[in-house]
Amino acid sequence: MRSMPTISSIPAIFPVVGYQTKDAISGFQMVTPSFKNLATESYPIDKFTVQGATDGMTSIQVLDENGLTKGMYYWYNEFVDGDTTYPAGWFDALGVESANISLESGVAVFFYTEESGVTIQSAGEVPGEITKSISGYVMFGNGSPVSIDVDEMTVQGATDGMTSIQVLDANGLTDRMYYWYNEFTDGGTTYPAGWFDALGVEPANIKLEPGAAVFFYSEEANVSATVPSAL
Repeated sequence: MRSMPTISSIPAIFPVVGYQTKDAISGFQMVTPSFKNLATESYPIDKFTVQGATDGMTSIQVLDENGLTKGMYYWYNEFVDGDTTYPAGWFDALGVESANISLESGVAVFFYTEESGVTIQSAGEVPGEITKSISGYVMFGNGSPVSIDVDEMTVQGATDGMTSIQVLDANGLTDRMYYWYNEFTDGGTTYPAGWFDALGVEPANIKLEPGAAVFFYSEEANVSATVPSAL
């Protein structure tokens, strides 16, 4: 993965901007933009661009709160509809562009390609701390241009064991699953707040690279998740 230049100590009155190119894996992955749109907390998906893909062979799925597909779009380097030629962008199966569809900071899409050599680009303003309400199924992750540990992604307002994350493999299947505990006791040892699997093991050394995401689930009200600031 190609990273943006090191973030410099620019006075806070000026936005810190940058870009990042991420290598796509062959298969499924959850991807969130590593930046936000300037002066807003959302990110239009038509600014989420692709290089190295054959027309129509790379897709993204936008999910609803039940984890079901709300919209599916395909990348075209150039899209021709009758006598009209459209520039590179995302189009649905009917040839409709992904206009006015934006992602909240940290919210991810399901990205799929069978091709090699495909890269994903995002650019914009480096976000501060990102907090997202978690209700039902939400793909949420590291919407910043620096790597974080999974245990740096914290949860607020959740009952022990009632909020979970799934880390998926390249086939879109659950590779690992963890549950949030505000305090975890195992025998005579008490651990501070964090993520634990069904056996009480913490997710040691599991990184969320820039733009990587996990599948959150919570049935509780007033639960939120937070990714630390990159600034």
